[in-house]
Amino acid sequence: MNKDFKMFLDWLKDNDRSEKEKLQCKLLDEYMKTRDNLPGKGVTGTELVSEPKTTQEIASDLSSMYPMDADLIARYMFMHEFTTTTVEDGTVKWAIWRDMDFQV
Repeated sequence: MNKDFKMFLDWLKDNDRSEKEKLQCKLLDEYMKTRDNLPGKGVTGTELVSEPKTTQEIASDLSSMYPMDADLIARYMFMHEFTTTTVEDGTVKWAIWRDMDFQV
């Protein structure tokens, strides 16, 4: 377990975390089950597909479940070692790699 991820788990377990923050982290965990911070192969052996997203796009994807805080999403992404990438239009997004064949 890397140092940042352990720090995130400690932060999440902290009694000062609100129920709202804990719920948002649980939703992010579910959202990231089919996504990774590095390219490679998914559980079915197929190549992961690049799916860069902004913090706001992630919040929008999850908004039908629960309102998401952009600061918490960014902290989650950094602590799970997601990096950023610049896409064709010059926008900076999170470098996300998705397993399109994985059935949850």
